[in-house]
Amino acid sequence: MGLCCGTFLGTGSVPTAERNSQSILLQFPETSIIVDCGEGTQQQMLKAGARCADLDSVFLTHHHIDHIYGLGGVVYAALLHTDLDRLAIYGPALALKKARPLVAVGATSFYDRLEWIEVATRDVIRTPYFRCTCFATFHTETSLGYLFEVGGAKLAFLGDVGLPDPSAVETIVSFVEDADVLVSDAAHISAVQAARIARRARVKVLYLMQGLTNRMPTPCT
Repeated sequence: MGLCCGTFLGTGSVPTAERNSQSILLQFPETSIIVDCGEGTQQQMLKAGARCADLDSVFLTHHHIDHIYGLGGVVYAALLHTDLDRLAIYGPALALKKARPLVAVGATSFYDRLEWIEVATRDVIRTPYFRCTCFATFHTETSLGYLFEVGGAKLAFLGDVGLPDPSAVETIVSFVEDADVLVSDAAHISAVQAARIARRARVKVLYLMQGLTNRMPTPCT
């Protein structure tokens, strides 16, 4: 494995027979994280040959059900019969508020091993494995995107996006400038709008998720 390996676990909103709700797995040499945790994430991790017990943290972009509904199963699998002593869950305040009851259903006995960490736009998270910058995506009042920097590489994840005015575009562009990879919503904004953001930010590769088809995302260079 190189500095980071990414796997699309789910790229849609409502699950279908061929496609799960949104979640992306990032695997580093010594740990793994997931960005968003839609329904079926635990099963998709198994199919990808990954273990929930290897997770260090979960990053939630916002509180909508197609981004958080799989969290209970992932937490249960990560902490049951393992020696994992801590699992961090990052996200905006409302996402954490909505996610807690989903986890409490099955993870009551090891709830104290969870670390709920509220983040907001412009917050910076530093770990031994990566640096993560949080920024607004304007889908909801508190929705966030995440820019991960590791070994000189920059990976940006937007989750769902809203563009209420031109300043929203400028804000997102300023955070994802020169990213090696940008993963963008293509349902709440159009593929053309996502491509314009990527072009203005000089992004090398753009992946589009949650469009109208059931195909896996195709890179646009």
